[in-house]
Amino acid sequence: MAPRLASVKPITAQLAAQVCYAGSNIITRVALGEGMNHFVFVVYKDVVATIVIAPFAYFLERNKRPAMTSAIFWQIFVLALCGITVYQNLYFAGLLYTSAIFVSAISNIVPVLIFVMATASGMEKVDMNSKYGLAKIVGTIVCVGGAMIMTFYKGPVLLTTPNELTFNTWMLGALMLLVGCLFWSGWVTFQAPVVRKYPAQLSLTTIMLFQGTMLSILVALVFEPKASAWRLKWDIQLVSIISS
Repeated sequence: MAPRLASVKPITAQLAAQVCYAGSNIITRVALGEGMNHFVFVVYKDVVATIVIAPFAYFLERNKRPAMTSAIFWQIFVLALCGITVYQNLYFAGLLYTSAIFVSAISNIVPVLIFVMATASGMEKVDMNSKYGLAKIVGTIVCVGGAMIMTFYKGPVLLTTPNELTFNTWMLGALMLLVGCLFWSGWVTFQAPVVRKYPAQLSLTTIMLFQGTMLSILVALVFEPKASAWRLKWDIQLVSIISS
């Protein structure tokens, strides 16, 4: 029974993560709709994440952290740039211009892109003569088809909102999300070789978050220099930052 439970843990964790993503998307979309700047949001959420994870990384991995070399540092920096700064800014801009339902649906393309990248780079092997290999191929085609339909089709409005999105705005948001998913997929795929060189996952995550936060601050200051955009209130904005 123990091995079976161990095999179920990763699946259960992924399902729980998707539920968290969906709930966070809804809360964040409401906050963005009420005027929260998405560049500022990315900065605050990454600051909170860094503060939360850093103590666990320091105390739980202080005896297992390998030495930091310049090569590993710059590899982590590239991961932070792609997976923290670029991806998140595109993702939440896309969320602002589309909807929480659309974002949750289009995110399903990420496993497909990861599979393609991993296969192209030799990290993943596909045996076309096995049912598992065929299942991967068929699943890839289905996911891509569904994601593309969700991207290019905007159905009738079910609930009206004060600031109804235009078709051009929707398409811009969809494009941002597609590019963001590409960066997200690359970030996940190429973490594997970096983790093998620096096998302290919490510390690696903390370093990435810190570097990504610094880069996101620069981006936010360029696109939103007004001090008023950085003021937080005790409302849905603060809830969305903490929950994300």
